[in-house]
Amino acid sequence: MKLTPVIKMEFVSVLGHPYRGLVEIDEEQQRTVEKLFKTYEAAEKNLAEATSKRDEAAAQLIEALGEIGVRPVAEPKTSPADREKIRLWASRNGHEVNPKARIPNIVRAAYENAAAAGKLKDDEKIQ
Repeated sequence: MKLTPVIKMEFVSVLGHPYRGLVEIDEEQQRTVEKLFKTYEAAEKNLAEATSKRDEAAAQLIEALGEIGVRPVAEPKTSPADREKIRLWASRNGHEVNPKARIPNIVRAAYENAAAAGKLKDDEKIQ
């Protein structure tokens, strides 16, 4: 196996984590890394463009909804005890909920659907 001279490889980040090192690699490994990095950079650019387009479309949609009188729904006010019951139900039903973070709306909606269908255990019910 023919090795290239020691080269310094330094990327700004991959998925938010910096990567760097002094390595000896053969030409095939170098080509593979370069090809994968180019693919990653292109995907990052596409993601940034898509995110920008999504944010612009969201802003326009929010403005249009506001003009016709549709307003965002306020997050329901729940006590710490109520939130613990929702988290308990979520953990028992395959939803991952951070014990300290806001409960995602999708989990709240699933909880409310279960409550409406009478599928809550007594210790999961909000009074």
